[in-house]
Amino acid sequence: MFPSVNTSDVGEVQREVVRLFQEMFPGEDPHLIECAFEHLATCFSGGNPKYQRIDVRYHDLEHTLQGDALLGAPPPRSPPRRR
Repeated sequence: MFPSVNTSDVGEVQREVVRLFQEMFPGEDPHLIECAFEHLATCFSGGNPKYQRIDVRYHDLEHTLQGDALLGAPPPRSPPRRR
């Protein structure tokens, strides 16, 4: 079972995705992941002067973070095949 992550909190999802990344790729720099989450938060909040704030009903920030949390997690292991 994966740890519970509050998918309405950008920082919490970012920390979990970075943790999983570092677990899968020890010693690798998570800077690009951290940068992507910063851009995500900025775009949804309207903090980028080149773009309007992202304001859609279903594909909102939490839905996006749910996808991020899911994609950051390693795939479940399949049971061994019987021969």
